[in-house]
Amino acid sequence: MEETIEETEPETAVEVSKKDFTKPLVLASVISSIGGLQYGYNFWVLHFPSVVLVNFYNVTEEHKRDEGIHQSILLFLMVFAIALYPLGGLVGCLLFAPMADMCGRKQTMVINNLFSIACAILMGFSRMVESYEFSMFSRFITGLSSGIFSSIIPVYLTEIAPKNHRGAINVVASFFVIFGILLGQVFTAPQILGNEKGWPILMSFAGFVALFQMVPLLYIPESPRYLLIQKKDEGNARQVLMKLREKEDVEEEMEDLHQEDHAERVEKNMTIFKLIHFPGLQRRFIIILVLNFAQQFAGYSAAALRAYAFLLYLPVGLATFLFVFMFIPETKKKTFREIQKLVSARKTKKMWPQSMVETRQEIAKPGPKKEIVQDFYNISFGDVPSLSEDKNYNRFLTGITIALFPLGGTLGSFVVGPLTDDHGRKGALLVNSVFSMISAILVACSTVVEGYEFTMISRFASGVCSGIFYTAVPIYLSELSPTNLRGSLTLMPHFFLVFGVMIAQILALREILGTQEGWPILMSLVAILAFCQIIIMPTFPESPRYLLIQKGNEEKAREALKKLRNQEDVENEIKGLHQEDLAEKDEKNMNMLKLLSCPNLRRQVFNAISLACSQELVGINAAYHYTERIYIATNVGLDNVRFMTIISSTTILIILFIMLYIINFVERKTLLLVGLAVCGLCCVLLFVTLQYQDTVLWMSYAGTIVVNLYIIGHAIGPSTIPNVLTAEMFLQSSRSSAYVIQGFMHWLISFIIGVTYLNIEAKLKSHIFLLFIPFNIAAFIYSLKFLPETNNKTFLEIRMATQRTQVRRPTAT
Repeated sequence: MEETIEETEPETAVEVSKKDFTKPLVLASVISSIGGLQYGYNFWVLHFPSVVLVNFYNVTEEHKRDEGIHQSILLFLMVFAIALYPLGGLVGCLLFAPMADMCGRKQTMVINNLFSIACAILMGFSRMVESYEFSMFSRFITGLSSGIFSSIIPVYLTEIAPKNHRGAINVVASFFVIFGILLGQVFTAPQILGNEKGWPILMSFAGFVALFQMVPLLYIPESPRYLLIQKKDEGNARQVLMKLREKEDVEEEMEDLHQEDHAERVEKNMTIFKLIHFPGLQRRFIIILVLNFAQQFAGYSAAALRAYAFLLYLPVGLATFLFVFMFIPETKKKTFREIQKLVSARKTKKMWPQSMVETRQEIAKPGPKKEIVQDFYNISFGDVPSLSEDKNYNRFLTGITIALFPLGGTLGSFVVGPLTDDHGRKGALLVNSVFSMISAILVACSTVVEGYEFTMISRFASGVCSGIFYTAVPIYLSELSPTNLRGSLTLMPHFFLVFGVMIAQILALREILGTQEGWPILMSLVAILAFCQIIIMPTFPESPRYLLIQKGNEEKAREALKKLRNQEDVENEIKGLHQEDLAEKDEKNMNMLKLLSCPNLRRQVFNAISLACSQELVGINAAYHYTERIYIATNVGLDNVRFMTIISSTTILIILFIMLYIINFVERKTLLLVGLAVCGLCCVLLFVTLQYQDTVLWMSYAGTIVVNLYIIGHAIGPSTIPNVLTAEMFLQSSRSSAYVIQGFMHWLISFIIGVTYLNIEAKLKSHIFLLFIPFNIAAFIYSLKFLPETNNKTFLEIRMATQRTQVRRPTAT
């Protein structure tokens, strides 16, 4: 008897499993998944055949204007046409949600097939009317249709499937997508439709598939979940379930739907904007983003590149693997409510840490290797001679490459706030060192792969890392330093920045690494510093202020202070931290937006913004730009100018070394005002010397002295003091957000100047120094009137001094 039971139980399970795959369910799955066939077919076909379409564009233009299209314009049109498909897909994804909620899942698929038929007609008629605009517009509509299909089909299949077979039903859509790609590969063969005559039929074939799908779509059932939960139509929902399951008793599923409806009562009318800001769904939203990111960046496209391109995708694959392993629950054979509970139950685990001072090095300024990079771009174009010989295009790429660094810095300044608050000051620095190593590896791989895109991506990544380091390091140092040494320690990052610039100038000499073969090594040496920092930094303590005030961990804060001060008695400092914690009770969880709208901190925010502007708008870029010309005018020889710039950097380094000592004894505000005054005066003198250096022999030597005085003045004041003052004007919870604002303004202005300066200078010449004089004057007056003195004061004392400088409103008379 027992043997009989053992033999019949598996059969019973199999029979139950088979009964779940009812004929209506299978038909609904297959018919709706035909949209996936259209998506897969269009995905393959619309990237083919580029040569045929380029000829079509050229011929149609010849018939219109009796002349063809320039090759560079043809290339642009081809790239633009290809880009229209994913752009349409982006629009389709945004349209999908309101369409699916208002019209229902089934009706959305019907409407989308009308789009597919319309774009097939446009594509078919494009050659007949000799209009490549028809072809391009149809690409956009096809992308829109594919974007809707890529979203609506999984939603529909998930909602009609029983929980035990939800995975199998969803695989049907993927099967049809691959089948569509296979059809596209077959039809694009030159012997079939991949030729001059056949391409309109090739690209409009999906319209015939849509027409075929239209009729049976009308007879498949609507999603029962949509009917009950969103439309509150329980009767139709029950009828649909009975039809899909082919049984009368569906009360168990109906009960699950009612429970799901009750559980999501706070999520009703959820738009994409509400979803992004909804706290209860943020983890699921992040999981979706990571999974979609992994789809595109896991190496699927690397087959079209060289073998080394797979190295680029390796970090993405590893990061995605760790994320999936740690944060994504198993969903097999679980109801939606059970899955929701699993996701909500998982706690976010903290990431590992990061630190150390990195510099912009030579990356911030292209310097002597600009031509080397342009030559590398030429080589990277390979068999596209029309581009490799186009000097304007190479210059454009070089300009974009230069601008990517401050653009990345702007993004890094946004990231640093949540990074330092969530993972700590030390943790933020360690994480950033890992990113820095990855960007350096990308540069090192760029010559092996012969891909200038690697160089561009790495410069952007380096900018992001520098933006984070630029802010996180001063925050960390200002918070762990005692009051009497805070100025010196906060100034230390700038000292190492200039030291890094000097090292880069030396290594960039053509006798060392400033060559075609050496520049990838030159630009990837940062990885060594990052690696050293990753090893050393974990042994350092976390910021005691961060531990006590933001994390509420007094014991760890006390241990960190004992280690930093090398003494057991740190109770006075602990007491000061408690007082600061109490004083900033209204500033807890202060993000950038809250800080901008906080009336009590408005003066400090204005001060931080004015300090960031004074760093970039007092003419430092113009001074560096004209330094080489002034040196050449002294007849030292073009080949020796590079050594003069190294001497200038060494001089600045010596000045900063002296500043490390005197900043604790001289008022910060005084140093800033002296620096601004020197910069303003030197702007006037540089304009005069540049005007007469070609006619008056000694004027070039005077210009050399003045430009070095300007750089020294900038190092004394606008370059170094803003980071110190920003750290001192804000209390613990608002400090990182203040640095986000100050860093954003710094990098944004740097980016704007980097993009526009050369064009402005070409028109104004040496008169450009006159343009910066008003900024010097404005910064001097503002600093004199509104900035508080912070030397040898605690953070609370500085806060009270800042509040006393608030502008009093005039009283009514």
